Amino acid sequence: MSREPMLLRWGNDGAVSITTIQPAQTLHLVVASFAAPRNTAAILQALQDHARGQAASDLDPQAVAAVRAALATFAAEAEEGAVALRGGEATGLGRAMDRCQQAYDHMAALLPALHAPALARTVQGLKAGGALGAKFSGAGGDGSVIALYQDPHAAREGQAWLGGLEGVQAWICRIQRRPGDHAAAAG
Repeated sequence: MSREPMLLRWGNDGAVSITTIQPAQTLHLVVASFAAPRNTAAILQALQDHARGQAASDLDPQAVAAVRAALATFAAEAEEGAVALRGGEATGLGRAMDRCQQAYDHMAALLPALHAPALARTVQGLKAGGALGAKFSGAGGDGSVIALYQDPHAAREGQAWLGGLEGVQAWICRIQRRPGDHAAAAG
C-alpha cells in the first residue's frame, strides 16, 4: 500500500488515473471525523442531478451552474495543490484547499442537501487557529474535515481544538518526502 499522496483524475468515461506525488517538504494534516455522519447518499444524489443538469423543472439553474463550476474548481485546485505539494509551497496548497471549500460553500447556499453549518464552523475555526488551509473531506457527507499545517506544534494545537468539540475525533497525518528522494527537492 502506497503512503505517498496521490492525485486522482476522473475522466468523462468514468476511468480514473492515479499519480503519486512526491512532496518537497514535510507537512501535517489534521483529519477530523464527526460521530454523526450526514446523509451522504442525498448529498451525492443532489450533486449528480445538478452536475448532469437533469431536465427537471425542480432544478434551479443557478444551482446547476454552481455545481458545475464547483466541480471544475475542485479539479483545477487538485492540480494546483499537487503542483504546490511537489514544489514545497505549503501556502499554495492551503489556498487550493480553501478555494475548494469556498466553491462547496457557494453550492451549499443553493442546495439544502449540502448545507453543513457544523462542518463550516469547524473549517472556520481551524483557519482562525492557524491552519494554512481547511476544507470538508470529499462531499462532506461523512462529516469529515481536513486541515493543513506546516508546523507540527500548530497541527497538535489544531488536533487538540478539534478534540474539544463534542463528537469529534481527530488525527494527525504527516506527509513527508521519502528519505533519499532528491528529485522532489529539486523541483
